Amino acid sequence: MTVQYNQLVLTGGPGVFFRLLLKWRGCVFKLIYFDILVFGTLYAIISCIYRFALSSEMQRSFERLILFTNNFQAMIPVAFILGFYINLIFNRFWYQFGIIPWVLKFAIALVTNVSGFDDRTRLIRRTCVRYVLGSLILTTARISVAAKKRFPTMESFVSGGVFTDEEIKMIMAQQPHVQSFVPIVWATSLITLAEKERRLTNQHALVLLIDELNNFRQGLLKLFFMDYVCVPLVYTQVVTLSVYSYFIASLLGRQYIMESSPFSKEQNLRDLYFPFFTMLEFIIYMGWLKVAETLVNPMGEDDEDFDINEVIDFNWKTAWCIVDGMKPSPPAVVRDIHWHQSVVELPHTEESRRLLSRPCRGSVYDLNVQSTADYFGSGVSLHGGRRSQDVRGRRLDSILGQLNRFISSRGDEPDADQMDMEETELHAKVTSPGRPSFSESSAPQDNTPTTESKSPSVPARRLPSRMLAETITEEDEEDLDEYIRQVSDETNGSQIRVTVESPTLPASPDIRIQVVTPEGRLLSKETVKPFGHVDKGPSRELI
Repeated sequence: MTVQYNQLVLTGGPGVFFRLLLKWRGCVFKLIYFDILVFGTLYAIISCIYRFALSSEMQRSFERLILFTNNFQAMIPVAFILGFYINLIFNRFWYQFGIIPWVLKFAIALVTNVSGFDDRTRLIRRTCVRYVLGSLILTTARISVAAKKRFPTMESFVSGGVFTDEEIKMIMAQQPHVQSFVPIVWATSLITLAEKERRLTNQHALVLLIDELNNFRQGLLKLFFMDYVCVPLVYTQVVTLSVYSYFIASLLGRQYIMESSPFSKEQNLRDLYFPFFTMLEFIIYMGWLKVAETLVNPMGEDDEDFDINEVIDFNWKTAWCIVDGMKPSPPAVVRDIHWHQSVVELPHTEESRRLLSRPCRGSVYDLNVQSTADYFGSGVSLHGGRRSQDVRGRRLDSILGQLNRFISSRGDEPDADQMDMEETELHAKVTSPGRPSFSESSAPQDNTPTTESKSPSVPARRLPSRMLAETITEEDEEDLDEYIRQVSDETNGSQIRVTVESPTLPASPDIRIQVVTPEGRLLSKETVKPFGHVDKGPSRELI
């Protein structure tokens, strides 16, 4: 008996859901119209007594009562209590519908494994299905008012063709709490008999059919449990008491104080006579409570309760049609019209073609992104791993290039042999065993000075174009100091001292590089970003 309105809201649009307010069956106003009339009448009576029947002194006393009630009315957490309660009730409501057993699965398994159209096989199938359906009707007639009205007595089962007189007598001879499951036991006996008569298609069919019967019985048992164990009564009482006490207090606390009263300024409201927003609050909260009261037992006769009779009819008609009303064998197997097509597309009408959307290929299928080789930091591990050699070399050359351009602009350029000698010598001396160099060539460096090299005392105003670059994490504090000393010793030989200050805080991850003469004159001061820095902690670069 659940109200159907999906056909009215097929597509959203202006005013679509407002049309639902015009439906009376299942409407919130159908549930609370009497409460609205009572609340509005009582509010009007109290307001008239306050305005016309009380003296001035009594009006002042009543106004004090209005202010007092209004201050303490908000202490009742109506929305909080109702929210939890309606969530519990609705989850229980939907779960109870989900455990209703349906006979379709058992009927299909039965016609598949007990095949044949002789009278004996048909009799076994039809009797098994009749017993299963009878068990469903017996159970629902004990927990649903609608089913009870349809099958009020055991004689109604006989007249409806659900059971025979003999079967009813055998059921009535059992204890009341097992009567609903007696037909299930009979169905298992019939399936066992069919197995002995070799009417089952294979040896696993017996286990399959017994399992389906047991699952059906378990669904009926859960329905009994949901009917037997209710929502705790104290919870329902607390919610009902909270809502009604809140609106009883509203009859006094939401009264408008006359503007001629000295207490009108304390209320800070205009005298509107009719409580518009109080009435709106009443509709929402009281409607919320009525929803819970309607769904607390879905086996009743409310507009939103389950239509158990429709469930019974659906199972009854479908089961008979499956086990004896159709041929289980399919028609002749022929080639379909798409036989010569590897990719098959279904046709569209003009209306459906306008509703086509993008195909299911992934949301970023058509997104053009940058290649990983050009991605900054593509070789960096999230755990502080080393970068790939090409990325490190490019970053190192960019930093040294800035220093070379700055220093070369301050003096004469040394010849090419001098620079090659210094670069080779410095690279070989600074690179220690166990710490690989990130130069582009993997060939060993020649550390022997050539005859064309000049004295290291000649001032050099240009740094080598390639030096050791090593990412040092927080655990390598001692190695960092050793590397700085090595670089300082080598650069002093060329009359230039390079000071590298490594970052110590993640918030300030810059590397400060100073190039000074032995006399202390500052030649260059650069601040660069460490290409080994990651967000998880400070990283240090030695150049």
